[in-house]
Amino acid sequence: VPLPPYKKFGLNEFEELNQLNAVGITYNDTIFVTKEHFNEITCFHEMIHIVQWKLLGIEKFLLTYGMGVVLKGYRESPLEMIAYTYQKNLEDNALPMNFLEKTRKLTSEAWLEVNPLNFLRGQLQD
Repeated sequence: VPLPPYKKFGLNEFEELNQLNAVGITYNDTIFVTKEHFNEITCFHEMIHIVQWKLLGIEKFLLTYGMGVVLKGYRESPLEMIAYTYQKNLEDNALPMNFLEKTRKLTSEAWLEVNPLNFLRGQLQD
């Protein structure tokens, strides 16, 4: 799975991502999955990210994803939480019929949570 050279770009905050041994990654509308993990569950998780990319656009997706990882860590970052929640629902055969609608809402909320203006307002109020 191709990962960006975070360290080379001076983005040491994202080195955690290189340690995860990712089985899949999505860049805009393209999914990379290891052969061993090419299955419905992994592809579904990555398809949630495609929806997020489409909803936010490239710049907002990268900012939302990046700020989420910096502030909360990979697994607790908002966009990953959404994908892992619906992945678990699929694994449990409990995927809600309106998961795409909910994905849109949660993705928009994730953007608002890390939007630089909202983030700065929150920091100033603390």
